[in-house]
Amino acid sequence: MTIKTLLPVCALFASATLFAQSMPAGAIQPGTLANEKLVNDVLPQMVILASTKGCQEPKDAQPYLKAQPSGKVGSRMWQEIWLIQCRNGNYPVEARFQEDATGASFRLR
Repeated sequence: MTIKTLLPVCALFASATLFAQSMPAGAIQPGTLANEKLVNDVLPQMVILASTKGCQEPKDAQPYLKAQPSGKVGSRMWQEIWLIQCRNGNYPVEARFQEDATGASFRLR
């Protein structure tokens, strides 16, 4: 194998490794399954919870899927981890989402 063929492979491996390292422990992929309304409902509560853990000056939030949805449509459950990025570090907040007759509910920890 020549250096020209190794470089793209090494670059791909390095980017995949950096991506995997940037995800919080327990996350399986970046992103959220929550719709815009649910995100608007849950995000302020997540910031409050992160503040009780020591978060100072929240700046951003990055969602990650922790568990794929399970159950039947209309009553599915899934889990996510959101990293609340603050001036003094990142604070993970775990969320459990549950579909119900009115849309979805959530529980944070």
